[in-house]
Amino acid sequence: MLTELPPDALRATEGLCRPPGDLQQSWQKTLTKAREVGEPPSVRHTETGLSLVRTDAVAFSGWGGHRINAWLHTPAGATHGDHQTGVPALVVQFPGYGGGRGLAHQVPVWVLAGYASLSIDVRGQGSEWGAGDTADPVGSAPSFPGFLTRGLLDGDGGYYRRVITDAVRAVDAVADLPGLAGARVVVAGASQGGGLALAAAGLCADVA
Repeated sequence: MLTELPPDALRATEGLCRPPGDLQQSWQKTLTKAREVGEPPSVRHTETGLSLVRTDAVAFSGWGGHRINAWLHTPAGATHGDHQTGVPALVVQFPGYGGGRGLAHQVPVWVLAGYASLSIDVRGQGSEWGAGDTADPVGSAPSFPGFLTRGLLDGDGGYYRRVITDAVRAVDAVADLPGLAGARVVVAGASQGGGLALAAAGLCADVA
């Protein structure tokens, strides 16, 4: 990676943008409401024909209690059920702009390295690449971009407030997945997915 400043200087650099004073309170209000209407995630084994990876279809409650779909991929040799999986961590992975969780047999590289992975759908996305299977009840079924300005003037109901809430609730859901209670949780993504990973890490106290 090429940067203009050395790493120590980069870590000490602060941007010019300053958040509004009520930002934390606003997000806490949004997340509290989402958690109040949420239900436990559902988990259903999905046969992919892959002998080294177990895949489960997961649905969890996001913004407004809306169900968000994901794939839970774990190394097939790990214990799965009422016991700890034995994986060193679970990676919650968010897709880039326009993409979704993909198909069940499309396994993230994290699983090949011995980690568990929860590949998340982004509501209303997934028709440009990486198939999606989660509609946005406020907006549309999985569709082609653009999404950036949807609900921009709607305050608490804006599209990306819903999507970021979904990202936080994905991290919340890990504690209720079979064999993953207490697992070390990592967030990852590129492009839009990187932004969602940063947002989730900032809003979730238990992200490693």
